[in-house]
Amino acid sequence: MAAPSSVSTPVPLPSIAFMARGRPSPTLLDVAKGTYHACDLDEVTNKRMWVTPQGWTLCLDPATASTFLWNPQAPAQRIDLPPLPSDLPPCARCVLSGRPGAAAAGCVLLLVEARSTTIWFCRASGGAWSPWASHCYDIGSQECVDDPDAAVESTTTEKLRIADVAACGGKFYFTAGPCEVGTLEFCPDPVFSSVAVVDPITPQAAAAAAATGEGYSATKHLLECGGEVYWVAVFRGGERAETVLDAGVYRLDVPGQAWRRVGDLGGDRAFLACRSYFGAWCTATRFGLRPNCVYWINTDDGALHVFNVENGAQEVEDVLQGLDEPPFAAFFLVPTDA
Repeated sequence: MAAPSSVSTPVPLPSIAFMARGRPSPTLLDVAKGTYHACDLDEVTNKRMWVTPQGWTLCLDPATASTFLWNPQAPAQRIDLPPLPSDLPPCARCVLSGRPGAAAAGCVLLLVEARSTTIWFCRASGGAWSPWASHCYDIGSQECVDDPDAAVESTTTEKLRIADVAACGGKFYFTAGPCEVGTLEFCPDPVFSSVAVVDPITPQAAAAAAATGEGYSATKHLLECGGEVYWVAVFRGGERAETVLDAGVYRLDVPGQAWRRVGDLGGDRAFLACRSYFGAWCTATRFGLRPNCVYWINTDDGALHVFNVENGAQEVEDVLQGLDEPPFAAFFLVPTDA
């Protein structure tokens, strides 16, 4: 296999960034052209990275604990942030409440730990960013079965965690269960609230699972597009949920307290999502993507799945064939002016 070419500036977007053990920087796959590039820019070499749906990437230098926001669309552009006082886990979701920059007063950068009830945040004020602060939240608890195959059932109570998060209208929306949407506002301290909604997933998931005759699971992603909140659900079946069956897109109807399934993404738009990370959108034809399609990375089968929201068609592309070794993480880099 030919070695990936070195990335040029600007970085090809949208791209899939692959992280491999032993490599100091990611390898990028240009989604539109199908070409691979070694991203050896100083801004991401030997850095830890958390991507945002707004295109900016939070980078942490482990040697100094310094952090900055990096714009892959203009690789020389970065916004320096205060150092992080803690070694954050790699599995975390990062989102901005608005556009960062000198005039971004009130913009909040939020980092949500996936395996704990801790959030980290800093905000722009007076042309500078506040020090990072942490907050341990409590949005309820649930009963979990310890061992479903045990002769005597036992349960454990555990706290609910924010499963996904999107920013819209200055608020952060999140899911902690199928029948509730939570909101987070900074006033200036974190304030949590929630509203009950109808679970939209069951009917479509049941139909998709009927194709295999087995159970199903749904991988879900929240995202903001055009001032509205959407929920992308990818349904998988099989004994180990190894078969990707279908995908659905739902728009949040706050007054109606429901998720409404849509068959159109609103024109020239494409949604992008990846497991364990985030959902985002960008203009489709401008960046060489197909309108009204969901691009989803499945790290289990190493494939990029493209779902047509209008007609339900699905295409699958092996995106690992151009790599020397399998990655331990894969995520989208998206444009900042989508």
